[in-house]
Amino acid sequence: MEKYKFKRGITRRKSRGGHKKNIAVLFSGRIKGYEECKKHLLELKHRYSPVFFCSLNKKILSPYIRNFCKIFNIDTGETDNKKKRLNLEPTVLPEWINELDTHPYNQTLNVYSVLLHNKRAFDMVTEYQNTNNMRFDIVLLYRADIKSNNMIILEDVKPNTVYIPEGDESIIHPEDWDRKYGINSVMSYGDYSSMKKYCEAVDNIQNLHDKVNIGVHHEGVILQNIIDKKLKISRFPYEYYFEESRHKPNKEYNMYD
Repeated sequence: MEKYKFKRGITRRKSRGGHKKNIAVLFSGRIKGYEECKKHLLELKHRYSPVFFCSLNKKILSPYIRNFCKIFNIDTGETDNKKKRLNLEPTVLPEWINELDTHPYNQTLNVYSVLLHNKRAFDMVTEYQNTNNMRFDIVLLYRADIKSNNMIILEDVKPNTVYIPEGDESIIHPEDWDRKYGINSVMSYGDYSSMKKYCEAVDNIQNLHDKVNIGVHHEGVILQNIIDKKLKISRFPYEYYFEESRHKPNKEYNMYD
């Protein structure tokens, strides 16, 4: 079981202005295994009452995905497309990406897909804000296949800053075992503008790849994008672990693949 252990968090606070925070939570790429993590995810829902958004590498709304959307009040857009907070879009690799170096521990399709769906999920946040004439105080990019004995603490955020859990997420260069590069890509949060920049990595993946120089790797590309966007990084302690069923066959999730 993959685990990252940190110190226990503290209780939630309101923003410095005293109002309840408007929070958006993004799920990106895949949600397989969420049923095993439902208790933890519902605690997140009940603690913060966020608006959930989801973008998946899928073509058809299966019963498995529909049930996930029902639990987390994600409007599928079937009755009113303007209220849609779910995007189903099979990932198609652009031809030019085949010219980039691959990484021995990452599949290029997987890296590109999660970066693409980060952007697609965030685009729905922008549409939601414009439609409802409001602004989210915090945007949290999270995963549906992790558990934790503690609740993530969303502190007041500073401008131009992304908040990322501590942990040994460094990427070892395949030709130099002493070289480490990358940053935790499991989750992150910040204000709207900061997370917009964070989720734009897919738009510049070719340039980021050239700078990272370790092939197309998620953690490396994420860190280089943060550097290029001149975002500050604030690390915070958080204990979590991955649900093991995320790697197991799931006929319900893959029903229409």
